[in-house]
Amino acid sequence: MEQTGPVIPDLLYRSLNEWRTRLFYLQLIGVNEQGIGFGNLSIRLPGSRQFFITGTATGKFEKAGKQHYTMVKDYSFSGNSVTCTGPLRASSESLSHAAIYESDRHTQTVIHIHHRKMWEDGKNLFPVTDPSCGFGTPDMAFEIGKQLRDGSTRKGGVLIMGGHPEGILFFGQGPEEAGKKVLSLLESISPTENSRDR
Repeated sequence: MEQTGPVIPDLLYRSLNEWRTRLFYLQLIGVNEQGIGFGNLSIRLPGSRQFFITGTATGKFEKAGKQHYTMVKDYSFSGNSVTCTGPLRASSESLSHAAIYESDRHTQTVIHIHHRKMWEDGKNLFPVTDPSCGFGTPDMAFEIGKQLRDGSTRKGGVLIMGGHPEGILFFGQGPEEAGKKVLSLLESISPTENSRDR
């Protein structure tokens, strides 16, 4: 990692971070009872395979600043490696985000949230990755690539992480499109179950 000051451009930061704040207040991003952060967002650098992503251990912050994002400059699925530059190390889920960008050139934003009820219901509605693939691993990245070879999966923009209880990936052509997919699934759950069920 090359440690620097903030690297995310203002325009990309504002559009992505607005959704990060909304999802934090909906408890879809945050910290669990064991103090471990969950959830992350990324946005592609236009015309590039590089992207900006929330840094590791940033789920605890109510308001994320530019210093909480880093840039993934390169990655290797087979080598299980990520090269990043910025104030913090990239999220441990960076390879999963990279797999989506690699598989769908139209995707500009990826959102990874946690929610037990959405995850359970979503398994009956959306494609599900192989439960044997752990999160943040090359196996998960390869599995995501496999799932996204299906055009309908790419178009749907939702992928349930079968081996990552509560984990769901949403993606779209920008933060607004990806974020609205999150809200749509959340709103499909009955109001009494809208809060986190952990």
